[in-house]
Order: sequence, then C-alpha cells, then structure tokens
Amino acid sequence: SLPLYTASPSFVIKKIGQSNPYPNGLNIITATLAANVPLESGTVVTLSNLVGFTNLDGSITTNSTPQAFSNTASWVSAGGILRLTVTNRWGVTDPAVIVSFTMSNVISCQ
Repeated sequence: SLPLYTASPSFVIKKIGQSNPYPNGLNIITATLAANVPLESGTVVTLSNLVGFTNLDGSITTNSTPQAFSNTASWVSAGGILRLTVTNRWGVTDPAVIVSFTMSNVISCQ
C-alpha cells in the first residue's frame, strides 16, 4: 500500500457489442464493465456516443448480471447518452457486470 495514494477511477474491462447491425430493426446492446474502484449504490455510470438509434429521450429498460444497476436507465438521444445507476455496491473483486438494453436502429444506413 502506498501512503496518500488515491486510485484514479477507471474501467479495467469495457466492452460493448450489438446483436443487429442492420437498419430499421431492434438491436440488443450488451456492455461488459469492471471498475478498478468500488462503485457505491447511487453512483451513475454514463455510456456515451451510442449513435444510430431512433429511441426518444426517456427511460430505457435494462438488465444486468449480476444485478448491479437499476432496471431502468436514462436515455438522451443527443450524444447517445445512457446513464445507469448503481443499485447494489459493486466492488473490485466482484465479477464484471454485463448490462443489456434494446434499442431501435435508424431506418436508413448512416
């Protein structure tokens, strides 16, 4: 241990994928995350630059395994921002969290 050392928070695992790359269809987005510091209940994790979707601003239903995040997240289409709220403390020794949510792809190719 280092005296007076504070870890800079970051994600040591950050992967994201999609189920459907084609226009005008539903697309399940799956993100795998693990942090280098504990995330306490109430912490907001922001995924950004999620573009190419037609979803309106508002709530998006999410599923996470293990159950680290709330079952709803806040979606802002400008900037493609999804805000997930930690509901159960998530420590550095806990397994990576897999969170998924369904989006609607744009009607035409980008």
